[in-house]
Amino acid sequence: MLKSSELLAPRGKTPSKLKDGGVIAMVKAGFAMWNPNAHAVMRLPMGEDMDRRLEDYLVEALAPWYPQRVHCPVPEGALAIAVRHIKRSIQLPALFLQRREDDLELQGYCLDEEEGASMAISVFRALGIALAEVGLAVRRWDETVRQGTRCRLVHDGEKGDLSLLDGLGCSCGWRGVASSPMEFGGAPVEDEAELARIHTPGVGTIDSLCDFLSLSPEKTVKTMCFSDRDGKGVIALIRGDRSVSLDKLSAAAGADLHPSSDDELRYLLGNLAGYLGPIGLPEGIVLFADRSVEGISWAVVGANERDYHLTGARWGRDFSAPVADIAAMEPGDMCPLCGAPLFEASVTPLATLELWNELADSEPSLTYVDEERKKARPFCWTVRVHMTSLEGAMFDLTSLPGVVSPAEVSIRFEGEENEARAVSIGMKLESEGLSVLLDDECGKNPKGAFPFPWDIFVVNERVELRRPDGETESKDEDGAIEEILKKRPQKNVIGGYKKGPFRL
Repeated sequence: MLKSSELLAPRGKTPSKLKDGGVIAMVKAGFAMWNPNAHAVMRLPMGEDMDRRLEDYLVEALAPWYPQRVHCPVPEGALAIAVRHIKRSIQLPALFLQRREDDLELQGYCLDEEEGASMAISVFRALGIALAEVGLAVRRWDETVRQGTRCRLVHDGEKGDLSLLDGLGCSCGWRGVASSPMEFGGAPVEDEAELARIHTPGVGTIDSLCDFLSLSPEKTVKTMCFSDRDGKGVIALIRGDRSVSLDKLSAAAGADLHPSSDDELRYLLGNLAGYLGPIGLPEGIVLFADRSVEGISWAVVGANERDYHLTGARWGRDFSAPVADIAAMEPGDMCPLCGAPLFEASVTPLATLELWNELADSEPSLTYVDEERKKARPFCWTVRVHMTSLEGAMFDLTSLPGVVSPAEVSIRFEGEENEARAVSIGMKLESEGLSVLLDDECGKNPKGAFPFPWDIFVVNERVELRRPDGETESKDEDGAIEEILKKRPQKNVIGGYKKGPFRL
């Protein structure tokens, strides 16, 4: 029987310069050490064992997609294998799995975008189900970035967490960020009016315009100019009370955009800062309208003339543009799921899906021959599971899930006179096939129980049994053993469902 004194598992000491509660619990339980200089977690034997079990559990959850485990000690990782292996359409889809520093990374290669997006979302959903099955409260967080769509599996974080992200949340459980997809309930309907040109001297901002005309920002449309790296312009139309999400607009335009400087604006459209409008723009200008503008029946817009605006502008009659979701979400906006107001929220990402792979997408030799004997490029995507964050999240649970715990039962005892009883209980459990760790250091330097699913504390003539849900009850030895054996999960079962053997 393994004893705690035989393990490299220093316990009890709170690490300095570390505020992440889950990682602190890992360190205090003897699973890891914290290196404040490198700002890194160093796993100890039990931490390595947990990490290995967690990886196996996740890989088994992905068995229907046959992930191929590879080791590629080159910067491009599994891409180096994909380039040399994928030559024909019959070899797709392919899913490679590798460790990249602290991440468990999946690289998917598919025939086309439709197949790739479907496979990627299915794999990501399976990961989310696997994490939920071990008791983690996992949320999905979607966002739009320049390269495309990024999805995350997150759980609510606290200040000090190592990978904390600030975003938005709702009481229904929705989590997201400014560039998450959003919907509007439709533009307010106003009586139709004729387009009128009005003199607005020195009124070059939405706030000053609203003060000048005594109206609310919702009745204005901002016309904003952005530029790409080559200086080409993109115009965004958005309601006056909204802000443009640069990530969403860049994704819609297919370019890496930035707000146009004064010089860039003058070059593209002249000296019109504060007075740009959607009516009468030069031919060839790339234009996008946010959903908040679509269908608007009365609005004030810039006249494309200094010190002048137009009132009564109407969508469809006076202006129109390709419509895209380009507005930044903000606290107070309606939740996309339930419609309740959003609030600021912080999360810790546990896994990230990106429907692209920048290295693969720019690799010219990554091609295959399709069924028509023509060269084609596979659609590539990536999932990264952030193992330290995920393991830290598991330490926030009442006890470690059995599928990742290095041992199923820890046994402690009070006083040397109870050691023999503790050993006897451990031997009985081991004879039934359970993994047991005897904590023979608890009496000399009490440090609390290991976070394994079950804990037995032998004291005087009784046994205190702590269950996986944290409840504790006094029992006799045989009663404690009987309950553990009765409630022990079946082998080869994930989340209550039998899984077939894992196949490569």
